[in-house]
Amino acid sequence: MCARDGCTDPSGGEIQDGIPQAHQSAGQAVPKIRHGHRLGFSVFSLTLGRFRVPVPVTAPSLFPSLPLSWQVGPADQPDVPPERLVPATVPGAVQLDWARAEGWPEDWHYGDRFRRFDDLEDRWWTYRTTLPALSAGPEERLVFVCGGVDYACTVRLGGLEVHRQEGMFTPFELDVTEQAAAGAVLEIVVHPAPKASPRPGREQAAHSVKPAVSYGWDWHPRLIPLGIWRETRLERRPTARLIDAELRYRLDEDLSAADLDIDIRTTPEAVGREASWSLLGPGGESVAGESFRIQSTATRLNARLASPRLWWPQGHGDQPLHTFRAELAGESAAITQRLGFRRIRLVMHEGGWREPADFPKSRSHPPITLEVNGRRIFAKGSNFVSTDVFPGATTAETYTPLLKLAREAHFNLLRVWGGSPVPKDAFYDQCDELGLLVWQEFPLSCNCYPDDPDYLAVLDRESRSIIRRLRRHPCLALWCGGNELFNVWSGMTDQSLPLRLLNRNCYDLDPQTPFLPTAPVDGMGHGDYRFRDEQGREIHQTFARSRHTAYTEFGVSGPPPAHMRRRLKTPPAVLPAPPRPPGGT
Repeated sequence: MCARDGCTDPSGGEIQDGIPQAHQSAGQAVPKIRHGHRLGFSVFSLTLGRFRVPVPVTAPSLFPSLPLSWQVGPADQPDVPPERLVPATVPGAVQLDWARAEGWPEDWHYGDRFRRFDDLEDRWWTYRTTLPALSAGPEERLVFVCGGVDYACTVRLGGLEVHRQEGMFTPFELDVTEQAAAGAVLEIVVHPAPKASPRPGREQAAHSVKPAVSYGWDWHPRLIPLGIWRETRLERRPTARLIDAELRYRLDEDLSAADLDIDIRTTPEAVGREASWSLLGPGGESVAGESFRIQSTATRLNARLASPRLWWPQGHGDQPLHTFRAELAGESAAITQRLGFRRIRLVMHEGGWREPADFPKSRSHPPITLEVNGRRIFAKGSNFVSTDVFPGATTAETYTPLLKLAREAHFNLLRVWGGSPVPKDAFYDQCDELGLLVWQEFPLSCNCYPDDPDYLAVLDRESRSIIRRLRRHPCLALWCGGNELFNVWSGMTDQSLPLRLLNRNCYDLDPQTPFLPTAPVDGMGHGDYRFRDEQGREIHQTFARSRHTAYTEFGVSGPPPAHMRRRLKTPPAVLPAPPRPPGGT
């Protein structure tokens, strides 16, 4: 990916926490679910006793917690017990658990072994665990926390349905204090993969917020993962506690100081207690903070920070990271947040207002040059796609070698491609540390996503969860609605309601980060994917003559090394492939 800047490369209803509030009342009728096409429900929850669902962000546990031991098994119909249960790895995917139990070859990448998973995507999968028989103290609660289920699920506790949800990016939690004391059984029933049409292909993802790449791509097999793909745990929490805390900031125009906004939410039991927040510099030194008495469950505090150390993309400066901390007086648990101070804008490239000189200004020349802390940056990098067919199997160690390679290649920008899942937190943490900017796309790609209210309700909640989780990261350079949405095979425009909704949510929750409706957008280039064009010119000769404002995707496919081909194919297939026909890719 590259973006030019005229210089050479120097080297509807009330929404809270992303949840429609109408779905949070007790006794509401269970929405009817339509299977076979898209799932006809949004977030649904029952307030029974002390249940609380969902939550906007799942962070590492602040309180004593226990891991849970899971089993999983399939059924062909809803509300039918699984035919048998096998050990489950969480986070993970039902396909991997079933393959292990059935004794299928571990290396499912080999040849066409992945096709053995096809029949598993249309079944109902029940995860089951027995809560440990624990008792809570008089000022404690026991809470089950789930970071995310791919893709839609029904949750039952002690045989009673307590929660339904569509969408893999919104975590949820349940107060299970009374049920845990009795050793109740907790079940998460994962629904069949959503399919907007019976014909296999990426179009099946068009009515869901599920990454389209799972339905088959030119470089990715059709294999639709299902299951609990984020961490689960049982937490012992005090009733008087902080729910969440976040520091947001606005830099002065001359970057000499920053206005700080500190938002803290607490349980009602914490009102009247003493609390404090602090901001530590990169070396651990205190640079700001105060103590205060909690007056209500929602508190907004303000402060002023002079001369903040600025965060820069690699090649332009250092990456100093500060630590924000909030805590109740006398409690050991504290909410922490890492952040970096920087200002990112999209501006017109040099001379852009004069080429062409038409009035009104052509939409083929939008602002697309990145300006970081007042300095124009020559953006150079790559698409970043899913690192594993099963995103639940991805760990922090998965990202580390890839991001180090990107830094060593002098990249300063990674475009998280809209066909793939939004990466886990470790990806963004490492980009913060390495100075790699992130162009973040929402999981929409190459489809005409509908203006349907059911779809929009899910997209609304999922996008708000994504924005809240990622907006604190200094590496976040811009939001983008998705991949290749303005073209003949997608048919969307900037008037399409899904893109208007995403733009609104980004403005509401992260107004200082730029937003683009899709990539490529007017004026950008996308491709080519061959060594030479039709005139025989080398690909880099083509780029040198280009007048595009940016290239958001290009590259030349090549064969993997022989040792990798031997891992994937039988020996005859390791021989060189025949040449492509003229014009082939």
